[in-house]
Parts: sequence; C-alpha cells; structure tokens
Amino acid sequence: MTRISVLAIATITCCVSAPRAAGAQPVRSTWFAGVTAGAAYDDSYHRIPGGAPSTGFSFGVINDRRALQLEFDVSGWHTRDSTPHRYQYVGTTTGLSQQGHFYEDSFQSRHRSASVTALYARRVRNGRVLQAMLLMGGGMVFRPSRETWVTKEVLPDGTLQVVATNGSEERDNHPAFVVGIDAELRISQHVSLVPSVRLIGFPLAGLDDGGYGPTDFFVARPQVAIRWRF
Repeated sequence: MTRISVLAIATITCCVSAPRAAGAQPVRSTWFAGVTAGAAYDDSYHRIPGGAPSTGFSFGVINDRRALQLEFDVSGWHTRDSTPHRYQYVGTTTGLSQQGHFYEDSFQSRHRSASVTALYARRVRNGRVLQAMLLMGGGMVFRPSRETWVTKEVLPDGTLQVVATNGSEERDNHPAFVVGIDAELRISQHVSLVPSVRLIGFPLAGLDDGGYGPTDFFVARPQVAIRWRF
C-alpha cells in the first residue's frame, strides 16, 4: 500500500506540475500537510449509535486546479454497555458459582475504525478566501472490536466483587471508496482552515465476510483540518 501510494503521488505530482501550452498562465504546485479532528460513526454490522471523536492527518500536493492527498484517520471507541442482569444461582456449586449466592452479569461491546485512503481532488470554486474541492478515491478501513463479559458476586452488604471476566478481540478489515468535499478557508499564505465531509462506501458490504460487514453502504465523517502549505 505504501509503495503504491508513493508511486501515485509521484505520478500526480508530475501531472499537476507539467507545463501548459505557450502563453498560458503557469500552474504552481505545492506540498501540504494537515491535522484533522471530527466525528466518526460506527461502521460495524452490529452498529453502536452515536459518534466518537476522530483524529488524523493528511499530506499531498496541490495547485489551483487539482490535488492528490493521502489521509489517515482513526476513531475513538464506540462503546455499548448492556443492562446488568442480577440473579440468584440455584444450580450445583461449581468453581466460582456458589449455590444460593447472588450474581450480576454485564456485557460490553467496543468498535473503532482506522482508515488509509488516497484521494484525487478537483477544484470547483477558486475564490481568494474560499476554495472548494470535490474528492474521490479509495483505500482500506481497519476495524478492531472487543467484547467483554463480567460476572460479579453481590455480597451481603451490597458491594460487588468480580469473580469472572471473559473477553474476545476481532479485526474485520474492508476495502472502501471515498467521496467528499473540502471547503478551504485561507487564513494566510501558508495556513488554511478546511471544514470537510467524507462519505465512506463499502462496495463489498455483506458479501466479503459472510454478513458481518457494514449494514449501510455509506458512513459519513464530518471533520475540520488545519492545513499548512509549504
């Protein structure tokens, strides 16, 4: 992936820097880098509602007409806790389960995503202060998940004591394509504020993993970046 990305940047750099016909205004390309913050929504099959903080960074080459950039983003954990289930154990005493004792079971599920994407951008508005670009490209989304089951004994004084903990971890990765829009607000010659939206699509959703992929074809990610042009 890294070698392909480097070759892609080199190719587009040559394209965006190539001289135009005689008499035309030369196009000046420059490198840029940025840091990003926003909100990510769960893209797992058993989706957890709500957004989680998302951070990332990007770099690429840009001019007044087009750009090529690589983006790296990782979300915080989407977490769902089950309602604790309290009961009296009436079976035969075995191990940590004592007949007649009270216990409480709880369950937690956690998902997050990290994406690596390469995007080609075309400028649709080129004002002195506001510049807008449409982007499209693709990459990979890496999706770790964790599930934890905890059993606590309810002591006579009402306090809880953990007697058993079980958990599992999985990683479910997917190819993705991305479309988006950037609205770049130039603050100075080198610094810009860039509100943006990315729509991440999963072309193999539900097909490449036996039904454990994303349930929605698109997942939105609003974000804002601070961009530095070199």
